[in-house]
Amino acid sequence: MGKKIKMVIAGAVMSSMIATNVYAFTDDTLHRSSISFIEKIVSFITSSSNKDENVSHDFSMYNDIYYYDSNNLSRYKSFSAKNPNVSPEDIIWLVNANLDRNFYDKAEKIENTEDEIILVNKYNYLPNDYVPKNLVDIENGKQATEATAKAFEEMKENAAIEGLSINVVSAYRSIDYQKNLYKQYIKRDGKELADTYSARAGYSEHHTGRALDIAAEDMDMNNFGNTQEYKWVAENCWKYGFIIRYTEENKNITGYQSEPWHITYVGTDISGVMHNQNISSLEEYFVKYVDYSVNN
Repeated sequence: MGKKIKMVIAGAVMSSMIATNVYAFTDDTLHRSSISFIEKIVSFITSSSNKDENVSHDFSMYNDIYYYDSNNLSRYKSFSAKNPNVSPEDIIWLVNANLDRNFYDKAEKIENTEDEIILVNKYNYLPNDYVPKNLVDIENGKQATEATAKAFEEMKENAAIEGLSINVVSAYRSIDYQKNLYKQYIKRDGKELADTYSARAGYSEHHTGRALDIAAEDMDMNNFGNTQEYKWVAENCWKYGFIIRYTEENKNITGYQSEPWHITYVGTDISGVMHNQNISSLEEYFVKYVDYSVNN
């Protein structure tokens, strides 16, 4: 399909979708699912027209990068050909994080569930019988790990000094709970749409007891991104060991739409590195500081 024809199709699709204003919203735990079909179509057409199979880097020249993995050389080349505007350094870590594969493709079970940091995403899932240790009450009848609850309490208290109210809407979820929730979303919106805003059972960070969905005083998660509380959290949560896990910036990495209300406890050492090194996703951190750590 020629580039001009693709752009005509994109324009027609955008005009049609804007006219009908197609959006969907979830109601369970106030979880938003503002999927944009326009974005998906334009992204597909743009990415297709930008492919240049003739573009190739000699990735063997980058073997001095400590997270370079010679076992992934062919994958680096293939992924780079499809993404010619991405730097070789980024291609390497993206492939190491399995982002050259479709989400859920060749997903692996997490074996070391008690590690200091657990990467739960669309390529790594928790065992069916997994329940985190040291769950404690955190707020509003919710539970989280002891470390998560303690860090949140400190953050909440310091926010209150600034006249801000931060509250927990959702915290630990069992795998069975997530299974039923995901089924409800599929029944209502279909699997493709549900996958953009809800995790499949076993693949949710909420299983770890380290993820919190938060809101301001109005308890409206959907509105949290528009509040002063969100601005404060975005600037300060790293000081307490939290990260905003699903951002607009990293949605193509995580596979989830932006969720300004979803914070994940990773500890102050990790959140500090991510903040100082401008790392926006746990996937990038995991490749550079866990799987291929210079200390390994």
